[in-house]
Amino acid sequence: MSYLLVMTLTGTLLFLGYGILVKLVGRFMSRGLRYRILNIVLLLHVIPLTELKVLYRYLYEKLPVETSEIAERIHMGQAIVSTESGTYMSNGFKFVIVFVTVWIACTTVKFVKCCVGYIRSRRQLGKIAGMCQEYVDVEKVESVRREIRLRRRVEVMKGTGEGSSFTIGMFRPVIVLQGKLSERELEWTLKHEMTHIKRNDVIWKLLLDLVRCIYWFNIFLKPLPGIFDIACETSCDEIVTKDFTKEERNAYAQLVLRSLRGGSGFSFSKDRCNHE
Repeated sequence: MSYLLVMTLTGTLLFLGYGILVKLVGRFMSRGLRYRILNIVLLLHVIPLTELKVLYRYLYEKLPVETSEIAERIHMGQAIVSTESGTYMSNGFKFVIVFVTVWIACTTVKFVKCCVGYIRSRRQLGKIAGMCQEYVDVEKVESVRREIRLRRRVEVMKGTGEGSSFTIGMFRPVIVLQGKLSERELEWTLKHEMTHIKRNDVIWKLLLDLVRCIYWFNIFLKPLPGIFDIACETSCDEIVTKDFTKEERNAYAQLVLRSLRGGSGFSFSKDRCNHE
């Protein structure tokens, strides 16, 4: 359990530091840099760093007496206390037992809800994909794939709806194009979705869901999902529009707005419009 607390403390400190950096020098930080920092935040929540545990233990021992008395409640150093009248569990160990029990119960509930939500979303997207026809412009798809240096083969389908385009599948990704797209809008949409595939963003989002389930008690991580989603999408936009002219950027922004209204385009968070 101590490793769990060390991991969330380390990741939370970086996340808070990220928030301060964005406030102070956000206009100098690229969207890609922001996204990479948030990736590290997720990794720190799942990779135990023993060196940090030793450091935190050292700092704990250096706390003032008043603070140490408060922190003693969660200290696991001595589980059993022996006295002349008998043997008892220490108050700190009792607290840990209660905390672990509640943590396991809540984490299980969170994980089940997350799995159910994922399965439902997968089925809904699967139904949409099932009504699609295979996209025939193979040359265009291969041209975009080579341009962004995507090694994986990607299947592209043409949907019948007017919603946002999206990608489904982790091991065999399928891009579903929806709505009416001009030639250049088609290229932009393919670049955007293929960039997600190239960066394995679906894996990062699954890791984000895992972190949310495990660290449900960490109130400092509540804004993380929304911030991560914005950083993920806008960093893709940054890659797609890297060499755009002003006119092309305006046209791309219009494509984003159409997506927001439920028209053709690619899927994204509504909050992303504030960052375009």
